[in-house]
Amino acid sequence: MKRLFVLAIAALAVCCHTKPTAKSNFTITGTVLVPVDSVWLFAHQDDQTPTVGAAVQDGAFRLEGYAAEPSLGVLITRAGVLCQLVVEPGNITVKQTGTTENDIEVTGTEANDAVTRDFARLTAQFKKDSVQCHDEEHQQQLIIQLWQDGAKSYSANFAGVLYVMNLMDRIPADELQALYDGLSPKMKATKEAIAVSAHLRGQQSTDGTDDAGDEQQ
Repeated sequence: MKRLFVLAIAALAVCCHTKPTAKSNFTITGTVLVPVDSVWLFAHQDDQTPTVGAAVQDGAFRLEGYAAEPSLGVLITRAGVLCQLVVEPGNITVKQTGTTENDIEVTGTEANDAVTRDFARLTAQFKKDSVQCHDEEHQQQLIIQLWQDGAKSYSANFAGVLYVMNLMDRIPADELQALYDGLSPKMKATKEAIAVSAHLRGQQSTDGTDDAGDEQQ
């Protein structure tokens, strides 16, 4: 899953393992190939402390917690970021299939399944089009097209929110506004969607839209 933010590894100074809340609505079970002793979940991109942590035993771990709304979270170890994932109600599975940062599969819930499926399709498209590492322009075209298509397809799915968020400053403001407007009311209430809305208001102000409206009054 594409890295959208980086959390300070200093946060791993928290040595104790946090316990799941009394009211849990999600579980994350995972397997890792790298030798790590612990894993922590930061359930939202602006969290300063982990929501929950667990020991890794024989390459396996299990986390439980409560998500009031879907959010973009991250699993982190003492070595750094393990993977990003959507934290939402349900049973989430994290499987490390190799040693590179992209060798992670996150499945089990609607948004995680969508993002993992789209990433696999994008990788296949790269191979089909023989996209080389140095052909960044074509890579970006394929990625932006996937995000645009996904934002339309997943209007009631947090994956759609993530794709709209990814498109900020990458497509014209009117196109971004249309994709945001297409999100369901529930998705618009998430913190990430609220950030997109604030970005759009800032764009309108910069473009003089608000000033023009004032002059007409």
